[in-house]
Amino acid sequence: MDALVIIGIDPGTHCAFAVLDLDGKILKINSARNYGINNMTKDILQEGKAFLLGSDVAPSPVTTKKIARRIGAEIIEPEQSLRVQEKIKMVDEYLKKQTSYIKIQNKHEHDALAAAVYAWKKIRMRLIKIEENCRQQKKEYLIQKIREKVLLEKIPITKAIKLCS
Repeated sequence: MDALVIIGIDPGTHCAFAVLDLDGKILKINSARNYGINNMTKDILQEGKAFLLGSDVAPSPVTTKKIARRIGAEIIEPEQSLRVQEKIKMVDEYLKKQTSYIKIQNKHEHDALAAAVYAWKKIRMRLIKIEENCRQQKKEYLIQKIREKVLLEKIPITKAIKLCS
């Protein structure tokens, strides 16, 4: 199975998307004018199994919902749209912690990254709990399989560890 990834998108005439792995590392950021849902979906799916799609606005735009359905991802959206200053602060703090240099080309890529980081932060504690449980039971080699069971199948961590052992 492809690695699980988290997507953030900024739909519109000039579309952008950002892809993060479960450790929060940027795998890809891209944007284009008149990108089109088909092309964006194809490019996103090349990066892995997108199971979570972050939105920086509430409610999520129709395009976001269409892409989520096509890729089989759950949408994570804020209770109310993120303000520009919130997104700037979130992305700046995130980028400071990255080990490699990331060039963001435009505001659309910035917003897509903010959406992806927002979604990643929402599940980060669950990911940490999975890792801690695996370490405690000396099952670190099963982390990827257990993440899939917990995140995709919504199985409790302890049960997922038993099923994968």
